[in-house]
Amino acid sequence: MADPVWRVRDPSSLRLRRWDRDFVAFHIASGDTHLFDPALGLALEHLLDQPATLATLAAHVAERTELDNGPELELHLVEALGQLQEMGLLVRDGGA
Repeated sequence: MADPVWRVRDPSSLRLRRWDRDFVAFHIASGDTHLFDPALGLALEHLLDQPATLATLAAHVAERTELDNGPELELHLVEALGQLQEMGLLVRDGGA
C-alpha cells in the first residue's frame, strides 16, 4: 500500500509567516495562532503548496536546514503532523 499523503485541510484558512527561524501560523476559521519550529514550519510551508508524503517532507526540511534526513527528523515530523491533524489543520490520506 502507498505511503500516506499529508495535506492542509483548507489552505485558504491558514496564513503562515516566518520570523527569523520560527514560523507563525494563523488559522482564520478558529482564530488560533500557532508557533512552529523551523522543521515543522518548512513542512507546513511545503504542504500549503502541495500534498506530500512524510518522506518528501523530511527531504524538503533536510535540504533547507542542517538537520539530517533520518529517523529522528521523521519521528519529529510525524508527531507534529499528527498534532496538527488532531487540531483539524491537516488531513492524512491513504496509507495503512
